[in-house]
Amino acid sequence: MSSLSSLVLVAWLSPEEFGLWASAVSACAVLVSLKNFGASQAYLAGVTGSLRRTRKRAALHNLCLALIALVIAGVYFSFGRADIALLVALVGLTIPLQGDADLLYSETVRQRKNATAVRAQGIAALLKGGVGIAIAILTGSVAALAVSTIAYHFIVEVLLLSVAKKERNSVEKTATDSVIRSSARVSWAINAMLLSLPLQIPFLVAQFVASAEQVGILYIAFQVSLGISGMVAVPLNRVALSTLASVKDHLRARLAVDLGGVFVAGTTLLCAVISITGILLQDVLPDQWQTAVLPSVMLLASLPVRILTPIVDGLQQAQGKWWQGSTYSGIDLLGTGLATLVAATGDLVLTALALSVWKILLGLTRSSLLLRNAGGVRLAALQTVTVIGGVLLILSPSGVAWSVATVVFGAVAFGTSLRLVSKDG
Repeated sequence: MSSLSSLVLVAWLSPEEFGLWASAVSACAVLVSLKNFGASQAYLAGVTGSLRRTRKRAALHNLCLALIALVIAGVYFSFGRADIALLVALVGLTIPLQGDADLLYSETVRQRKNATAVRAQGIAALLKGGVGIAIAILTGSVAALAVSTIAYHFIVEVLLLSVAKKERNSVEKTATDSVIRSSARVSWAINAMLLSLPLQIPFLVAQFVASAEQVGILYIAFQVSLGISGMVAVPLNRVALSTLASVKDHLRARLAVDLGGVFVAGTTLLCAVISITGILLQDVLPDQWQTAVLPSVMLLASLPVRILTPIVDGLQQAQGKWWQGSTYSGIDLLGTGLATLVAATGDLVLTALALSVWKILLGLTRSSLLLRNAGGVRLAALQTVTVIGGVLLILSPSGVAWSVATVVFGAVAFGTSLRLVSKDG
């Protein structure tokens, strides 16, 4: 939701300004991913003490990360990039705020108040968009992105503080702090870092091989697919983990494939509709943003296979093999960085295509290895839908016939997957 709220600012901001923001955010990606250093996961796992003490410890850690961000800002400034340096400093200063909001979110999960968390994020995203639009109209500068992002995390923090008060009243009186094994904290922190870095590595690499304008266009192209996956991934992972953990081990892979079939087909249909809509409305966009449509469509081609990731992660977590997800994320990080080097050619459509092809190949390989126990026919059907959907999405800008064919294929695949799941019970 936060990603989608940034898209509205294209009416006032230029690709270059978005490129500066993307460069700053990616420069702090490692620091942001290490916020709380595993404390959120430890708190959810129940191996730490009260929320109040956990927040205090995490605040000190996050403050150190913010200071490191200021050092990175100084490095950019020394190379004559004062524009990026200021944004890096602002992003760094949000780390303590992001970390504390994340811990409060963990408390809502512990109290089984997921609706409260979703509502807080939704309200914050809407207000973020409003703040961004107001500043963009008044200043027409990248400050709209920075200030609206700070506002988003602040609003989430304020809205979730009531949950923290209830924890202090009902839990903290009887809670005792336990020692968290440093190895577990390190594992959780590394896992969180490897999961988030593949989302930022394209902009970190692109800023060194492409212009700020090209980075900005690539950034917006990513936000379309990230906005969708961001809304679906977390609840899908929870549903998958809860469902798969409740069945016998030999049935888990089959159930994961059935669940994946529905979401892959449904995502293919959604991406097809977004693709044809974007192509038809391309001329309505500001001239400077029209070139972002084709890269967006190319990146959407990999979204169906990427939507499998939360399901496969849920399967590995249910099997107690969460560490395999970290290995996959590390490979994804390396491959995504290498694919982004195509941006040095100046062709963003080719860059987006290279990124999608990498994501599709990696996703197919991972599903082949981890879902092989589901049965050859089921897995082959899932992967066939994934490949055909991806190819059709890539070809959809070639003409109306391809766009219509993509929509029809997505609809047929989605309907068929729903019937198969309902038939199996």
